[in-house]
Amino acid sequence: LVKLSIFCWFFPRELYEYESKPEVPVQISQLAAENVRLASEVLKAHSQAEKTLQAEKELLTKQFNEKIKTLVSSLPSFLLICSKSILEKDQRSSLEQAEKINSTGWRILAIFSLRSNNNGHPVAPSRRTISNMSTYTYNTQTDFSEIEDVHKLRSEIDK
Repeated sequence: LVKLSIFCWFFPRELYEYESKPEVPVQISQLAAENVRLASEVLKAHSQAEKTLQAEKELLTKQFNEKIKTLVSSLPSFLLICSKSILEKDQRSSLEQAEKINSTGWRILAIFSLRSNNNGHPVAPSRRTISNMSTYTYNTQTDFSEIEDVHKLRSEIDK
């Protein structure tokens, strides 16, 4: 009606001619019936789309909840596996550290045992032998000519 009244305000003569035709009321009723039919189809399609959307939403929610339940049920076993691996790593590292300490302890113990032999000295004392000093006198010779030259030079410097 609003469109028709605007149309009438702009074009009053055309409206009068349009209303005076006998087939106009029949066309209006046909168009109104078609409009009602199309509107009902649109509403049906819209409600069907909403139902489909709601069904998909419920399906996705159900799948999501099932996945959450499976993850929650598998969480304790996953935590157990993780804690087990962490404990194994800790045990390995403590064993390695204990082996290092043990090996250094054995080394220290060996050093102390060597020191405790021979009155705390790690090296055995040398044996005393009788030395023959005569070999040194035979093998060493002093060049007295050089000593005489040095004495001469000193005496010259002193003069």
